[in-house]
Parts: sequence; structure tokens; C-alpha cells
Amino acid sequence: LLFGIYPANKAACLSPVEAVRQE
Repeated sequence: LLFGIYPANKAACLSPVEAVRQE
């Protein structure tokens, strides 16, 4: 995951990650 480099991709790549973090 290249978060920070591609903000748009960040949301898509961290979609499952954020979902788990917010759990």
C-alpha cells in the first residue's frame, strides 16, 4: 500500500483496513 503517495488509492487500499480499525 502506497498511502500518502496516492490519496485516492489510499482510501481504496485502506478501505478494509479502516473498516477493521474502526471496529
